[in-house]
Amino acid sequence: MNATRILAGRREGDLLAFPSVRRMTDLLSQRCRESSWVRTSVASLERFRAMTGYADLEALREQALAEPALAEQALARFAGALAAYTDIQVSALAMGAKLWFRLNGIAVPWRPLGGTLSPALLPATDSQGAERVILLALIGSGLRLPSCCVCASEISAHWIVRVISSLTAKLIHWLCSLPPGSANRWNASPS
Repeated sequence: MNATRILAGRREGDLLAFPSVRRMTDLLSQRCRESSWVRTSVASLERFRAMTGYADLEALREQALAEPALAEQALARFAGALAAYTDIQVSALAMGAKLWFRLNGIAVPWRPLGGTLSPALLPATDSQGAERVILLALIGSGLRLPSCCVCASEISAHWIVRVISSLTAKLIHWLCSLPPGSANRWNASPS
């Protein structure tokens, strides 16, 4: 995957001029199969840049490397600008900025940033609660909800988003913890 090609014709493609953004897109292109990771991460990073007033991401990166608390303050400022959104929406919109910070050596926490509370999660009052989570995780593999034998009318859309967000955050945490230059486990050639 080529980040320039993935972002061709998109306004956030201009962010590739920043070496730190290029580094992020190159790593995501290398480690993730889907070009959507690059598109959504750069788009949400552009939103972060526009809504927080940090026009020069390289300057922000240098300042945050010297003073890591600045990264958290910038994310809090972003969350403040999104105060009318739900906590799940704020988390999704902050994903690009958090990835950018993390992949450029600034350890920001993955905890939620704020926003209005989302409706309560689907209660797991029966023994199928854990099974539903596992089955919903399979949706990312291309399966459809009916294929997983789960009645769509019983599942809250917010609950699905929260489960997928949680799994995505864990996957990204794992991706960021791999040493640079390590082989892509999904595309590694058999020995």
